[in-house]
Amino acid sequence: MFGGRTYDLENQRYPVSNDVWVFDFNAQDWYKVAIETNKNVNTMPAPRYGQTQSQMDESHILIIGGCDGPTKIFNDVWLLTLRTDGLNRTFGSWRQLTISDPGGSSPLGLNFHYAGCRVNQ
Repeated sequence: MFGGRTYDLENQRYPVSNDVWVFDFNAQDWYKVAIETNKNVNTMPAPRYGQTQSQMDESHILIIGGCDGPTKIFNDVWLLTLRTDGLNRTFGSWRQLTISDPGGSSPLGLNFHYAGCRVNQ
């Protein structure tokens, strides 16, 4: 799972996240994925909710659009690649994908709160 709105009990507010979490069915528990970053480039999507996210295969998740409130709408696409090391720890790395026609992807160019899924290949 990527992003979403969370609840900050201490400050009584709803911040937006760009964390990645995985549910371990064997342990019946959630854990946060460590993201590998490159300080020279924008290496991960901004915090958001309402995005379309779809598992492409065992190690790739596609994130499309989303928002960070009513005035900040995202019109971008990101690919998350997951890998597990020899100690069974999961790491992720992001790559922003190029959109050939960003204005025509949805009504008014608003890419949030739309359902999506992978079909075949």
